[in-house]
Amino acid sequence: MSSENVTPIRRYWFTLFKPGALQSVLVIEHVAPGIFGAFVLNRSGDGASALTAGHESSYVNRAAALYRELAGIKTDQEPPAAP
Repeated sequence: MSSENVTPIRRYWFTLFKPGALQSVLVIEHVAPGIFGAFVLNRSGDGASALTAGHESSYVNRAAALYRELAGIKTDQEPPAAP
């Protein structure tokens, strides 16, 4: 599954991402009976504001939260993957 912003993403008066600048891909694969693997790729490309730099831990924590949801792990059971 893939997604991309089709409208600008704004925060206060700033445009953080122009249309098409924020993209995500989610791949879920069947590994074995009852076992699935998931891969998440996020990217911000041309048209992303310099204000979006330096938030790598946010991407890590979002991917970990998605994994925990898919794996049935309570979201408050473990500390954040990236502080």
